[in-house]
Amino acid sequence: MQPEPTPQWARPPRPRPSRFLTQLVAALVLFSLIRVGLSRLPHPYRALLGHTVQQWLTASTPLPSQWSQVVAKGFASSSSPSTPGWPPPVDSATRLVEGYGWHHPGPEAQFFPGLQLQSAPGTSVYGVPGGTVTAVQSQAGGVEVEEAVTADTAVVFKGLAAAKVSAGQTVGSTEAVGVSGSGPWTLEVLVHGYPVDPLEPQFYGQRFHPSPGA
Repeated sequence: MQPEPTPQWARPPRPRPSRFLTQLVAALVLFSLIRVGLSRLPHPYRALLGHTVQQWLTASTPLPSQWSQVVAKGFASSSSPSTPGWPPPVDSATRLVEGYGWHHPGPEAQFFPGLQLQSAPGTSVYGVPGGTVTAVQSQAGGVEVEEAVTADTAVVFKGLAAAKVSAGQTVGSTEAVGVSGSGPWTLEVLVHGYPVDPLEPQFYGQRFHPSPGA
């Protein structure tokens, strides 16, 4: 007499891969797909979406530190620069208070669109030589100076104590656009109106190295 087959409900459950392994595989597949898609976008959109996806991916999936570094490096922006980059915006010691990108992972995550810097009060802040000042205005946090470097690239200085230029003026090779105050000031770079990392090589990254600090 043939033994009766074991009913389905009585069979032991098949082993399933751990949740971590499943998340890791899904994250890597998603990373590859998004990486390909982002590479086809113009640079400013690629940078902004890349940082957004990087934050979501690392916050929603508990990756080990070495994998988190791979994800971060995978979304690092653009290729090698074709120009030597811009001269430093200051010629004295400056501390980096807050860097570009996402901060405070999790529900409280915030995206900072530039660099928050701390210089000694009265430090001259220099524009990019050859650019044109498009706006000078007073804000609640200080004076803001906007300079058009090219048709699609602008640099914005915020939180200055005072401006030394006016709208319509061409910035000279060693011309200060303003001076810092007692508090931090902000440096932003916009490409097609979208914020990108000011420390990318084609902007300030090759010649400006603020000291890290809180």
